[in-house]
Amino acid sequence: MAPRATTPTTAAAIVAAYVAGVPVKVICAQHFISRFVMTQALKAAGVPRRPRGRPRTPKETTMTTEELRRLVAASALLAVVEAGRACADSLEAEMRIRFAGTLEYPSMQRAYELNMEPVMRLRAALEALGATR
Repeated sequence: MAPRATTPTTAAAIVAAYVAGVPVKVICAQHFISRFVMTQALKAAGVPRRPRGRPRTPKETTMTTEELRRLVAASALLAVVEAGRACADSLEAEMRIRFAGTLEYPSMQRAYELNMEPVMRLRAALEALGATR
């Protein structure tokens, strides 16, 4: 499988900039991406494309404030979820390294479980959040 061109955090920043009206050329230059990669991020977020050229009427290109808030909130939520997953993975890897070779002892097993409790709570919260979306 080919590596992803953008991380979810970068994709959220791309979507937020596009929705805010930043020109496509500027967004691509800031994030070192092609127009195609930017288009993929917008499609994944469900953002409608702006019409090419000059707008014929202000109604066609103006998003309502509620739509803008919804898209920005979805982008921010995506970034928070991705950061939470990265944090949980990092903590779990650290605990596995710290307790490597000692989990056969009951006292160490209990210590491992206590140290892993925040990771499990975070993963459960992320799963519940993903299920409601």
